[in-house]
Amino acid sequence: MIIEVIIGRVGEASNTIYKTTGAMRNVSSSLREVGTLTEATAFLNTTSLKLDAQAADIERQAYGNRQLIVKGLKLV
Repeated sequence: MIIEVIIGRVGEASNTIYKTTGAMRNVSSSLREVGTLTEATAFLNTTSLKLDAQAADIERQAYGNRQLIVKGLKLV
């Protein structure tokens, strides 16, 4: 069914964002270990937190609006 495809794609998109932010945190951690680029590590940390929050919001909205999506697809 189309709704499973949509929800599945949302999950894949969120997982991609989480993998990316995990890599960003690893880079930030490596930079911190070297003791350089503190501005870069702060940027990576802040950006990864914002992206994680947005990924969670995407999932929450998709699952929360599942019934509306189903109703909309029935109209088509």
